[in-house]
Order: sequence, then structure tokens, then C-alpha cells
Amino acid sequence: MKQILNHIALGITGLWLFTACENNYEPDFSQEADQRLNVQLTEYQTLLEGAPHGWKAMVKTGTNTGLFYYFDFKEGNEVAMLSDFNNGTATDIQESIWQLKGLQRPTLSFPVYSYVHLPADPKGSVNGGTNGKGLVSDHEFAITRVEGDTVFMEGLLRGSESFMIKATEQEKQAYQNGRIKQMMAHTLTYNEAYPYPYLEQGETSLPLAINEVAKVFSLIITGEEGKLNILSVPFSYSATGIFLWEEVKLNGTSFREIIWDADAEEYYVMAGGTRINFAYSPSPVIVDANPPLYQSIGREYTSVTVDPARLNGLPDAFLDIYNQSAAGLSTVGGLGIIMDYFTLTFDQSDVVTFTIRMHVPSGTVYYSNYKYVKSVDEQGKMTFTLKSMDSNANFIASGVKPLLDYIGGNMFGMQLVAYPRAGSFLAGMYPEGNADTYFFGILE
Repeated sequence: MKQILNHIALGITGLWLFTACENNYEPDFSQEADQRLNVQLTEYQTLLEGAPHGWKAMVKTGTNTGLFYYFDFKEGNEVAMLSDFNNGTATDIQESIWQLKGLQRPTLSFPVYSYVHLPADPKGSVNGGTNGKGLVSDHEFAITRVEGDTVFMEGLLRGSESFMIKATEQEKQAYQNGRIKQMMAHTLTYNEAYPYPYLEQGETSLPLAINEVAKVFSLIITGEEGKLNILSVPFSYSATGIFLWEEVKLNGTSFREIIWDADAEEYYVMAGGTRINFAYSPSPVIVDANPPLYQSIGREYTSVTVDPARLNGLPDAFLDIYNQSAAGLSTVGGLGIIMDYFTLTFDQSDVVTFTIRMHVPSGTVYYSNYKYVKSVDEQGKMTFTLKSMDSNANFIASGVKPLLDYIGGNMFGMQLVAYPRAGSFLAGMYPEGNADTYFFGILE
């Protein structure tokens, strides 16, 4: 009994000491959470309205697409905006509404349908995205932090990332005078003129692409153990050209802007204080593969698809052969058969299937399959010997004879070439002694 009383006494003493310590601690709760949030909202309101020339913003959507916005936040919750979403949004200044809300975090909201809502619209017909999701973007953004003249934000619903930087007077004037639309037009014309640009790093050529549709800059880089990778970075247009979501690092230097040279009508980058001009090739650039493609085909890659509608730069000499076969196919049986594309499928043995996809005017699709046996010499040169064909292939053989003679009558070298615009690599097939008739196709 005495022990029990002692324990009780000790417990009471401990409780008194703990209470005394708590009474001596006076935490600073001079402002409740909602009061602190209101203070933040007031500070951010002053910050956004106080930028004399507005803000340039970039949004990265859930589909890895970059978007530019120019915002001029005004008192009375009015905002003027531009965007590189399309030509109209790049030139027509839209007056809309903005709000700062206290949704656990200070949140920038655009409550009225505006340019900000276009990529977030769930209708794929509005933005080219998928129905129900659009481009997976937001119209309400929680402010996560402020660093200098930059405000970082995160989309509330879809988690799209965004930041805003105070614009200069020159940038504001450029935006309002249609500079973004001009840059969009320059890029389209540039890509049509130079479908296969690349950067030169010593003796290495690094193929690149500025995809004006997906708003993605892609560059072939060499990763660990010499493995080739395609680096893809979202971008938005700027007053001087293109602004990347993040820096691209190259041999100890880096760049984040791709600058338009109006006099030369070409793009370049500044890396480590040095101007690096893009170089150009009339066809996809061959890259060094380790192991060589002829050794990995049938394993890492299994097919090569040649579709002239999807591939720019196929040589005229090859297209002559392709088009002769397409014309011949259209006369077979008087059916008006239309050639879509062909695929070479490699397995891990020496069997290669040459498949032609075609359709009749009613829309019904058919396939014809020719089986070849592949032989490879010590230099990696390939020959293909026809062994069998299915009934469809036999039916159309006379029409597509130019292609069959071409595949079966040449020795081919196979090289890995880059097609960063599509985010893929290509196989280049180079006939020995008939260099002008080479072709390339998408590797899968």
C-alpha cells in the first residue's frame, strides 16, 4: 500500500512539473492560421498587381506540353492575357478575371473561361488532347514559393507545373505587338526548310528537333555506357525565340533559350558564353550505335516501318520505286487498291517479313506478307532472299514488283539514324552501289 501511495505521489509531482513547464512556455500564436493566410494573400495581391509590365508565365501540362502566357494583373481582379496556344490567342489580348483564394494555400484562380482554360478543357477537339482530360492542365494554381522575381505554382486539380517571371517593358511591347505569333510562324517555316537539324560537339553530331505542335525540344544525347537517349524538354515561345522548361546540359555547359536570328533566319543557342549554331542535314543524321544496329535488330528493335506520309526527307530515287509500286498496286484486279505503308519485321532468327498494308476504296484494310531469309556478311551487310508469300502477297506481286526487286536485289547496310521530332530512332537502309535509293523507317 505504501508503494502504491509513493507511485501516486510521484505521478502527481511529475504532472505538476510538466504543467509548470507548459505554463512557462508561451508560443507565439499572435496570428491564427487563417489570419496568416490572409496576410499572404494580401502580399501576393500586391506582388502580382505591382509588376509594372506584367508577367511572362510558362505552364507544363500533364502531357509534357509547354505553354506561354502573358498576364497583366490589374486592380479590381481584372487581367489581360496572351498565350501561344494558337495564332489567335497569341495576338488577341483577352480581358478576363483573376482571384487569389485561400484554399489551404494561396491560390491563383481564373474563374471565368479564358485562355488558361483551353489546355485544361476536357474536350479533345479543343486542344488536341484526349476526351475527358484534354492536355491535363489546370485553371487554379497554388503558389508554392517566390524566389526573387519568379513565382512558382502547382495546379490544384491536375498538378500541372507553372512559374511566372516579371516581364520587362521591352518584352511587354513585343508581346502586345504580336511577337509570339511571329515566333510561331518562324518556327514552322524553319522546320519545313530544315527537317533534320543537329548540334556539333567535336566530332559528334547530336540530332535535335523543335516540335512546334507538341511544344517539345528534343535532343539525342549519349548516356551511361554510351547508350543513346532522346532528351525531351517542353518549351514555350518567348520574345527572342524559345524558352525551355529546364536547362539542357552539354559537356559542362548548358543552355535554356533557343534564340532566333532574324537576319540569318535560323536558331542558335548560347552555351558557356559561346554561340552554337544549329547545323543541317537533308536526311536523318546517322548516330553511332553500340552495338551496331545490324546486331541488335530482331532483339532490341524488331520492326522498321516506312510510311512516306509520316517521314520527311525520303530521297526521290527511293520514292520513285515506292510510287511505281503504289501505282502498280492500284491496277491489280481493277480494285483501285491503295498502298498505305510497308514494314520489315525481324525476328531473332534469320527470317524477315516484308508486309504491305493496303486498303480498298471502301476502307477495308488488307495485309500482304512476303517471307525472306536474311544473310549478313562480316561487315554487317544484309541480303534478303524471298522464300514464301501468302495469298494476298501473291495476288498483288505483279503490281509491287519494283519494291520486291529492290528488296531482293540489293545488299543493304543498316545504320541507326535519329528522328527526335517523333521521339524515336530510325533504321537507315543503304543499298550497296545504289546510294541514292536508300530509305529509312521508324524503329519499334
